[in-house]
Amino acid sequence: MVDKFTIKENNCYLNNYERFSYEDENCIAYFKGSITYNYELIEPEIWIKLLIKYLVDSKNSFDSVLASELNRIAGLFSLIIEKDGIYYIVSDIIRSKPVFYGHYRNNVFITDNLGNFQKHNQGIEINNDNLDELTVFGFVFGNGTVYKNIYGLQAGEIVSISGNKIRSKRYFEFKPANRPGKCKNLSKFADDYHKILLSIFSLMIKENPDVNRWIVPLSGGHDSRLTVNYLHLLGIRNVICFSYGIPNNEQSNISKKVAEATGYEWHFVEYTEQKWQALHERGIIDDFISYACNGVSTPLLQDFLAIYELRERKIINRGDIIVKSHGDFIAGSHLNDVEVPCTTEQDALDRVIARHCKISNKSIAPVGRMKEIYKKAKVKPLHFQEYFDWQERQAKFIVNSAKVYEYFDLKCILPYWHRENVNFWLSVSDNQRSDRKIFFEAEKQGILIDALVSLPFAGESIKPSSFSLISMVKNMLPPSLVLIFLHLTGRKVKIAEGMNMMFALKARSIRKLLDPVSDFPYQVLDYFKNILMRYPYQVDPHLLTSLYTIRKLLDKNK
Repeated sequence: MVDKFTIKENNCYLNNYERFSYEDENCIAYFKGSITYNYELIEPEIWIKLLIKYLVDSKNSFDSVLASELNRIAGLFSLIIEKDGIYYIVSDIIRSKPVFYGHYRNNVFITDNLGNFQKHNQGIEINNDNLDELTVFGFVFGNGTVYKNIYGLQAGEIVSISGNKIRSKRYFEFKPANRPGKCKNLSKFADDYHKILLSIFSLMIKENPDVNRWIVPLSGGHDSRLTVNYLHLLGIRNVICFSYGIPNNEQSNISKKVAEATGYEWHFVEYTEQKWQALHERGIIDDFISYACNGVSTPLLQDFLAIYELRERKIINRGDIIVKSHGDFIAGSHLNDVEVPCTTEQDALDRVIARHCKISNKSIAPVGRMKEIYKKAKVKPLHFQEYFDWQERQAKFIVNSAKVYEYFDLKCILPYWHRENVNFWLSVSDNQRSDRKIFFEAEKQGILIDALVSLPFAGESIKPSSFSLISMVKNMLPPSLVLIFLHLTGRKVKIAEGMNMMFALKARSIRKLLDPVSDFPYQVLDYFKNILMRYPYQVDPHLLTSLYTIRKLLDKNK
């Protein structure tokens, strides 16, 4: 982890950004990432110089000109341009490189890490209202953070700051096309998709000629299998795959078979309560939470222990690149039940709450700002759940998992968030994209090599479990007695990935883990007061991570 900002000038506090100075135009730019046009790499300095020419010469609004140029390119990046005290900040379409901005002691500041910024700048006040959203959903909505007068750049957004005036413009939004769709012939659809993926992975390889090895977190599902499929098709052999969790879990067993089918090296990291506790005792978990939260996101710790151990064993080293396979959402996994009516704002909000709310009593979930997002989105009620998922969960929780790799000084690539892949899927009709129907059909049409298409996927062989005495008793008891029952029995629910082990030995109860709970604002305490008696391994691990993250934020703000 980098403790110091590598750039600290001009009110910008940034890590590992390229700096470009354009003295004739009196401009400075900071850039992180890469950009392409028609699958060809573009030198950032040349592209930025073109943008600055528009900034100086254009008679139109620079925000509009910038939006037009951004829609001509693809890439994962963030960009900051400063001219005459005016700042322009740009995010890619999924906010892969978070940026934060605001006013501190009457001055504008821009940073890519609020945790580090706060270490050197005391007195940043917490906005208790926004803690509700972080608790219940795992992220703060919109451009908000848990800090007053500090904001986060959103996915596909351009923000301009001039003094106290802040303006925002969206150049990209995740909105399905309002037309029937392109698939009339399944074979042609599969062929078109195959060509796009070949181009994207070829570009990824070309963009990183000096990579040591490609590292693939390989599950038993579809997306990571697609990743190793295309690496194999393109002749890439320096690939390492890994899985983790409890021994002999279904995901890992299938993962091993997939790696063997492609001839790739495979490693398994067993998760234990003792290993997680060792990271707590060394302060590594707390340090990472400070690094990854940024006052917006619940850190995703799922493969943190695996990366830590693989680095310690020198299986993964600096110079390796992680290929993260976030593709299911784009291809329609979260667009389901399209035949069920969703025609009103309330229908749309109910769907969001049902999918994303982590507390048991969903009727008390904070929805005020969600309604604001709905009005701004201007999408059909059916599409709002996906829009919200893109803007909030994907950008601030799922993609933010890349912070794990950054923390261990590893580069992470998200091939499926390439603009061409996203545009391709947004042009597919709802019925075809819903629950990834057409994606699964395309897999069988030759996208996957024979050795991979014949292997099962995780979840396909799961049979309905028998109705156990424990589950029967649990269902019969009122919630208050369920808490006592769980506490007395100490029952542990097995999770294949071992995520319920993260805080198992940290404390004997949720209360002990979060004490003093009186520090929490009353409205936040209301969400979890009924689980204080439980053991840490008896609670949704994402909810528990959110609560523990807030505990650390409150400690830091004392």
